Amino acid sequence: MNLIDYVRIIVQRGWIALLLAVIAAASVYIFSTTIDPVFRSTQTVLIVPSRSDFGLTQAAVQLLNNRRAYLNSTLRAAEIIDELSLDMTPDRLLGATIITAQRDNLTMQIDVDLPAPTAQQAADLNNPIALAWGNKLIQYQEDLNQSARAEDRIRASLQDTPRLS
Repeated sequence: MNLIDYVRIIVQRGWIALLLAVIAAASVYIFSTTIDPVFRSTQTVLIVPSRSDFGLTQAAVQLLNNRRAYLNSTLRAAEIIDELSLDMTPDRLLGATIITAQRDNLTMQIDVDLPAPTAQQAADLNNPIALAWGNKLIQYQEDLNQSARAEDRIRASLQDTPRLS
């Protein structure tokens, strides 16, 4: 085949490639306008040892993954659903929640990603859920502190209100 044959094939069959491009663009546009955007609400919980010596700080660092494992449970998700009267399953809530232990700065970051049509509706839905996860961790830590000596306690406190992005 020479170059003229290639040009003839492109001219004869070019409409197929053009049609496929138009169909793909229209499909992407329709799909992107029909789905709700997913907003993320982030709650950060500070883990603060009662004294700043190396031993208690290292203990707090080692316990971060334990606290994350406590929160990352369908039992905790069911408790939050009951507290907030949400209409979802514990598995769905847990699937929309990402809990990250940050060892460098002794924090626990809780991200809740649920779709909503507007940012205000997302804030009304996601922020209370993220706050409830944070409060669940604080309550758990306070329960553990009841049996610990005052100088060996590790406090958990909210860094700020949940932020939506």
